[in-house]
Amino acid sequence: LTTTVTGETLAYAEDTVSRRIYTIRFRDLATGENHPDTIEGTTGGIVWALDNRTVFYVKREEGTMRAYQVWRHTLGTESSADVLVYEEEDAEFLIGISRSRSRDYVLIGSFQTLSHEYRYVDARRPASDPVVFLPRESEHEYDIDHLDGRFYIRTNWEARDFRLLSVEPEESVDKSKWRVEIPARDGIHLRGFELFKDHLVVSERREGISRLKVIP
Repeated sequence: LTTTVTGETLAYAEDTVSRRIYTIRFRDLATGENHPDTIEGTTGGIVWALDNRTVFYVKREEGTMRAYQVWRHTLGTESSADVLVYEEEDAEFLIGISRSRSRDYVLIGSFQTLSHEYRYVDARRPASDPVVFLPRESEHEYDIDHLDGRFYIRTNWEARDFRLLSVEPEESVDKSKWRVEIPARDGIHLRGFELFKDHLVVSERREGISRLKVIP
């Protein structure tokens, strides 16, 4: 079971057969009653747009069970009217969705063992087309988030153990415009990061020991 809330509506996804195939339903928190909307065959991931009426979700491919399509649903409509936002055609990649820390963007990630690629949709304009953050490159792994007008990128570009950079959205495809926030450091693996209003939290591993570091 996975859940996410916007306004007075709870979106939840349930798997009743333990196959990681989820059905998404919607509940009115004021009345406790479910909306008639039902979406089947999903990964369970749900992201709301800022209009509190639109949700993005991921479908699984029949047979392979690969997460391969992102769809858009408007609350109160039939799932047959849902719109395909993005389809990952490369069978080596699978898809995940999330919401940026700023809440400004819906993030669509395509992942393969040695390569990542992200797209983003303006959460204020959920019907807009997804924008490619940086086209996929062989052996380039990166993750992104957004806050205060900048994207932050955890990347192994010129950094075997990853580093953290940032860029303004309109310049994301030009890596020469990426600004270093945390440089590559010998013996320290940058595992992840979380953005907050006044500080940054990073997860690092040094000499086999994991730690969290808070940076103002």
